[in-house]
Amino acid sequence: SDTSVSATVNVIHNDPQDSTDTFVATINVRADTAVLDLTSGAGDWFVAPGAVGDTLDKITVIIQNDGGTDLVVDSASLAVGTHFFHDLPDSTVIPSNGTASFKITNLPQSVGTHLDTLTFNDNTDSTSGESITMNGYGHAVTDTNWSFTDPDDDVTWTLVNGSYTMNHSSSSGYFYGVDGHIISPKVALDSTSKLHFSFRNHNASTFDVRIFISDDKTNTVWTGWTAVDTITVATSGTASGVVSLSVTTRAEVSMPASADTGYVGIQFVAPSSITYNSYFLDAVLPPQVPVQAAPVTTTTESFEGTTFPPDYWTVINDGGANGWSRFTTTTSGYANTGSYSARIVYNSTAHDDWIITPKMSIESGDLMSFYARNGSPSWTERFNVKVSTTGNAKADFTASLASNVGPPTSYTQYSYDLTAYAGTDIYVGIQAFSTNEWGLYVDDINIPWTTPDISVMSVSASSLNFYGVASDTAAGTGSHSLTTTISNSGADTLTGTIASRSTDFTVSPATVDLLPDSSMTLTITYAPSATGFDSSYVDITSNNGGVANAVDSVRVLGYAFEADNYNHFEFADYDSSGFLRKNTAGGTYWRDNTSTSTLGGSNSVAVSSHKYGGESWLITP
Repeated sequence: SDTSVSATVNVIHNDPQDSTDTFVATINVRADTAVLDLTSGAGDWFVAPGAVGDTLDKITVIIQNDGGTDLVVDSASLAVGTHFFHDLPDSTVIPSNGTASFKITNLPQSVGTHLDTLTFNDNTDSTSGESITMNGYGHAVTDTNWSFTDPDDDVTWTLVNGSYTMNHSSSSGYFYGVDGHIISPKVALDSTSKLHFSFRNHNASTFDVRIFISDDKTNTVWTGWTAVDTITVATSGTASGVVSLSVTTRAEVSMPASADTGYVGIQFVAPSSITYNSYFLDAVLPPQVPVQAAPVTTTTESFEGTTFPPDYWTVINDGGANGWSRFTTTTSGYANTGSYSARIVYNSTAHDDWIITPKMSIESGDLMSFYARNGSPSWTERFNVKVSTTGNAKADFTASLASNVGPPTSYTQYSYDLTAYAGTDIYVGIQAFSTNEWGLYVDDINIPWTTPDISVMSVSASSLNFYGVASDTAAGTGSHSLTTTISNSGADTLTGTIASRSTDFTVSPATVDLLPDSSMTLTITYAPSATGFDSSYVDITSNNGGVANAVDSVRVLGYAFEADNYNHFEFADYDSSGFLRKNTAGGTYWRDNTSTSTLGGSNSVAVSSHKYGGESWLITP
């Protein structure tokens, strides 16, 4: 019922002239009024970024009627309504002390920040303007939404400390710090790019975030970067730093006309009053661009492999009996790196011993270097460094890079500029030439050369036995085909031809063209032209192992019978070959068997003995 209630309130204080003041408080309660109360979902709704066209998030809103009569919500209105929608029916009736719930959904229709407000049209005059505000962001489908929940985000992004450490929390999904900076991975920026960032400030004063771009992340910060924008992140408004998502600052940043594929730099500027860290919550950036590793153009030979000389290298041991060899010892210092080096030791006959590089195609600016040391300070082994532009025989080395070099007993680097040979293929040889000294060690030879990509062929069968083939030599009929697999496990395309040495064996296909990590089926058909044994080879001529016209062969064997039908059971069992088997009066059955024969092979059919009589029949096709 309608009620009006009043009460007198006495205020006691220390005013000596009037120690007591009084006022009357009154409340009027109307039984005929509905009161709309949002018990869930009221206030500000901050939606994480998402792609245009995707349903990003939903919240449930609960309306409670605190009044004494039915609450009629004629409608709920969105100020914009393009990117948010709700499912509350018009003219929803909520009885006194009753509730109704509905959902609001964020479905962005375009790129950008989307703000909206939901208000209610109802039959109450006792509601203090209940409303819900919404804040969302839609990004292009091709953009990347970084929420920083991946433990590897602090590897993909570069964190650089300032006076305070920059940190990453994958469990909470943010970077945080005070005055450092963060650099994004390489992304496909251009003048139309829109970047989105969300930050949160737990301090009582604002702080700035400065946005930069650069095509090279190693450029000096920030003189080598282009300044794009400054974002001022709102204060929490409390000295204690207590803050909620409602004070998160969301910013969209446009790119200048000069923007190109590169990196985004985010600089934290410390607030004037530092109480807590500042937080980088999420980012929307263009697609990530893989960073291409610089091509490897040099090789360092450290003699750690078991093969000596290493592949593509040449060692010539002339002069005395002791020549270059791979060396290791438990004593430290005899390898510059790793455990092994190349060593030559004294001999009463003068050395004429060479370590010769692979053939190198030289460009301007190319260098060759290596480390060398002696084994004794008193008996010094010496070396020359020579160049050949023709071959890798001793007589080919007619030019000199260094002569009569005697290194100390600690590893020393020797480096030589090869620019004079630009445009030329050369070999470089290190020649030991001393007599009856002690020991010379060489390690970590760095040369402008890389191991070439080569094809590596394998064939699944080294030989194929066709056993017997029934042949009508007059009619030229009777044949059998077998297959084998050719594979390329190398890094270069395998190319070549396939040919049989005998006309009784034919091949299909007749060429090889295999990309790395691929295979093909080779079919070989035996069609004998005369009875008797046949033995031959199928040759595969290719670039196997990087060698031009390398020949690998598959042996092929067969025997031709003048017959209408011949079965050796190597390629099919008795049943598939058309034979029938029967027994009478308790006889046992013929069966497939494993055995050997003079023609080779391992299959046959057999019947075992039995003691109960009867007969075992094997009936030909």
